[in-house]
Amino acid sequence: MDNLFLILFLVSFVLTAVFGVRSILAAVKKDKVKQKSQLKLTGIMVAVMIVSVVGFGMTVDAPEEAEEAVIDEPDKEVEVVDEPDKAEPVKEEPAEKKPVEVPVKAPAEKKKDVPREHKNALKAAENYIMIMPFSEKGLYNQLTSNAGDGYPADAAQYAIDNIKVDYNEQALRSAKSYQEIMPMSDQELMNQLTSSAGEQFTQERAKYAIDNLD
Repeated sequence: MDNLFLILFLVSFVLTAVFGVRSILAAVKKDKVKQKSQLKLTGIMVAVMIVSVVGFGMTVDAPEEAEEAVIDEPDKEVEVVDEPDKAEPVKEEPAEKKPVEVPVKAPAEKKKDVPREHKNALKAAENYIMIMPFSEKGLYNQLTSNAGDGYPADAAQYAIDNIKVDYNEQALRSAKSYQEIMPMSDQELMNQLTSSAGEQFTQERAKYAIDNLD
């Protein structure tokens, strides 16, 4: 019996040292749950040591006592609960209010006032085109000629620059008119369309007209 208490004392002493070291390590790692469990086990082992010492003394003083009270404490499973990391709420800084940029409209360009005579020249050119075909040069001469409308050069040029007309189609109209009056060879028709005394179309426009005749 003396040997039993001695063995119990030695085992409890070793376990007390082991649990004590573990509790210190848990404290270093700041694992409070594990630290508490290790301290509790250390306390139990100290209690066992005290019991073994008392028991050993009792066996020496009173060997006649046969009954021994052995208290076995059940092993307690220590559940280690990992506390979730509590993330501190991130305070969102209010976004800086940017000043609203108001688009500045550029002042509209004032339309240049067109002289009355320029407008009249344009209207006259449009009327001529509706009545009969004209080349660019033929229309300009008609507007500026003393025998024609007698507009100044700048008014006539304004009309030529702003009238909406396809001079290729004008050449084709002129060629068809000649064909309806009298039959002509392609060369004779070319001469008539391009002559300075005739319609004054360019070579390219006259060729377009001849190529597109029926």
